[in-house]
Amino acid sequence: MLVPWQEFDFDLNGSPMHYAQTEAGKPAFVLAHGYSDNGMCWQRVAAALDHAYTLYLPDARGHGRSARIEPGEVVDAAADLAGLICGLKLERPLVGGHSMGASTTANLVGGDCLFVGAKAAHVDIAA
Repeated sequence: MLVPWQEFDFDLNGSPMHYAQTEAGKPAFVLAHGYSDNGMCWQRVAAALDHAYTLYLPDARGHGRSARIEPGEVVDAAADLAGLICGLKLERPLVGGHSMGASTTANLVGGDCLFVGAKAAHVDIAA
């Protein structure tokens, strides 16, 4: 069963970053998708975790409904994810990722001083 969510566009330094969010009021869990996906790839996982967490399912830059990447543009996906988390004022969220998203979360918790030591999960969402 799919969980209900709302969709938003967050202004990330002038570029829209699209994300879906489940019902607020629970601990935050941000899930970063893989290379060929968008945030909606997490629907089955969201259904299993919705009872315990407010889930944030962002579309990385160049994916889904987020801003396109311009030729020659350098993208720092971890910085983008940090910008979303900080901009939404999420306090100590869990972060998880699959494929490219796992790399993003590893770079986030290993490099950004605000997130060093944060709890992260690297997930294989294959059936």
